[in-house]
Amino acid sequence: LKLSFDRGWITPVLRLGAGFGAGGLFLFLGWRLGPTRRMLEQALSGGAIALFYLTGFAGFQLYDLLPFWVAFSLMTATTVLSILLSERQDSPILAMIGVAGGSRPRSCWTRVPEM
Repeated sequence: LKLSFDRGWITPVLRLGAGFGAGGLFLFLGWRLGPTRRMLEQALSGGAIALFYLTGFAGFQLYDLLPFWVAFSLMTATTVLSILLSERQDSPILAMIGVAGGSRPRSCWTRVPEM
């Protein structure tokens, strides 16, 4: 995997796509398993929310692929999604993940100059 990153076979765009795709897959699987396996549903939903936050942050801060307004919109939508999921699943943990991700420090939104 490191070799493919180093040689440019897996570009940053593909990494972001994989992050959002894996988050979507976790969300879908959690939604489908919901009525039968509550704990697994919550774990998959929490993983999806975390992947969405990390992928949005990486697209803006690390790879400089997303403009501010797109990254901010993604983060806001992820926060709203986590609160809606916490209501649906009656899970305060998901709400706490959403609030923690939604109240990131200002340093997450400022660009770090390259040295």
